[in-house]
Amino acid sequence: EAVAASEDSSGQIDPTVSAARNGDAEAAFPGSVSGTPRPSTGWFRLRRLSLPRLGPKTIAVGAAIVLICASLAVSAYVMWYHRGTVDEQQRSAQFAAAARHGAITLMSIDAGKAREDLQRIIDDATGSFKNEMLITANDRVEEVEQSKLSTRAAVTAVAVESMSDNSAVVLVTTKSEVVNADNAKAPPRYWRLVMTLQMDGGQPKMAKIEYVR
Repeated sequence: EAVAASEDSSGQIDPTVSAARNGDAEAAFPGSVSGTPRPSTGWFRLRRLSLPRLGPKTIAVGAAIVLICASLAVSAYVMWYHRGTVDEQQRSAQFAAAARHGAITLMSIDAGKAREDLQRIIDDATGSFKNEMLITANDRVEEVEQSKLSTRAAVTAVAVESMSDNSAVVLVTTKSEVVNADNAKAPPRYWRLVMTLQMDGGQPKMAKIEYVR
């Protein structure tokens, strides 16, 4: 038999054969199982990956860079916000000045030059309000000339209620005096106006007038 053939001349059985006989193929043939070669255990050793340690100087430099970037972002936001605020203030001042000028022009009519005064109102108007003034201008001129009454107005307060890029609603309070041909003055009257302004040709002009008692 094959087992008997493995005995040496001294009658001892080869240990590898004995192990195989007991079914311990792994012990009998190290490095192989079922005929498949087994790599050396050294091949399975995994190298440990380690990140380089950051020194205090490197950490400080990184922190400084982060702070600089944050500072630049904050500065850019502040500049943007400041620029927007300045633009809004300038636009508000422009609308307020136009409303003040428009109210004086609208409510100051000289009986001796009524046509010129009405023309100034038309020049400072836009949209439907301008069309209305154009249609009624002749009748208004005749009425003022026949009455021989002049009006003089002064603005006492002005405030921008709402505003967009191209329009604004402005509240205006005025004091007006009526003067007759003999320069006799009637008691002053006070008016509150809600004036809607719209940009026309790069200038804010009167688009709607509401008188509030």
